Amino acid sequence: MRKLNKIFALLSLTVIPLTFTSCSTLQPSQTQEVVVEKSGEKMAHRIIDGFQTQDYGLFSKNFTPELKERFPKQDFKASVDSFNKRYGKLESMTPMGEMKISGMDVIFWKARFSANKNDVLIRLVLGQLDGVYKIFGWSIE
Repeated sequence: MRKLNKIFALLSLTVIPLTFTSCSTLQPSQTQEVVVEKSGEKMAHRIIDGFQTQDYGLFSKNFTPELKERFPKQDFKASVDSFNKRYGKLESMTPMGEMKISGMDVIFWKARFSANKNDVLIRLVLGQLDGVYKIFGWSIE
């Protein structure tokens, strides 16, 4: 019986710390998802605000260098006019979900704009570049 108590005590001393350790490793992952979601929402608002205020710096603030090349400043004015005519002002933006694809975080929102009575899908593709989250791709459809 004493031997059984020793075995039980030894198991308790190893299992309980492992249980707490495994619980604590879940926390950073969940925190990371919240950080990505909140950062993504701010970045999406910067793109939209950049269009609505005609501010290229705000619009492209979180773009990767390659994405800035695909959306150069000289083409921005024509895009602004088209965007504002088609969509108007942002009225609401509701998170729809997030998924990981090839190491990137893809975040979706359902949005409503003043000039478009249909729901609009906003999609951001985020990833880390030098330890900082950047936009690798985006669309508003």
